[in-house]
Amino acid sequence: FALYGWDDALDLPNRWPGWSHWPMWGRVYVGGDGKISQFTTDSYTHSGGRQRMLVRTGHLSEQGEIRIDNTRLRLHRGVGSNEVDPTISIRCNRDNKGFGRWVRKGLGKAGDRFMMPEFGGFGMGHTWQFEFQITDDAAIEISRMEVLVTQIGR
Repeated sequence: FALYGWDDALDLPNRWPGWSHWPMWGRVYVGGDGKISQFTTDSYTHSGGRQRMLVRTGHLSEQGEIRIDNTRLRLHRGVGSNEVDPTISIRCNRDNKGFGRWVRKGLGKAGDRFMMPEFGGFGMGHTWQFEFQITDDAAIEISRMEVLVTQIGR
């Protein structure tokens, strides 16, 4: 579980909404602002509010200067809420100059289990770092990332 919440108005991480947790009867309960919630393995929200999943890669630099022409992920989408169409976002930190804009792709409603969304190119550089984020109530497993590269120099 993540120890932070999500601010929908600012679209940024926020303070975790729990103040305490307690394991009891094989379950884990969390005391929050005027409520008690339960941790489960099939819900990806905080009391109905959004909870972001963020993955950041290490710096990738073993190929010298390259141009990334296309990027795609192999995803397994599990069952989540059918109330929203979840999205996955990716952004790139090229040559350690800071992360660029998020590129978002919709994942559809529950049922489309194996997907390979394409996110396009990310330009030229020597070192690369990627972030992926999911902010909706859905189980998402990223099993592979593929990039189509053109070697520029060495």
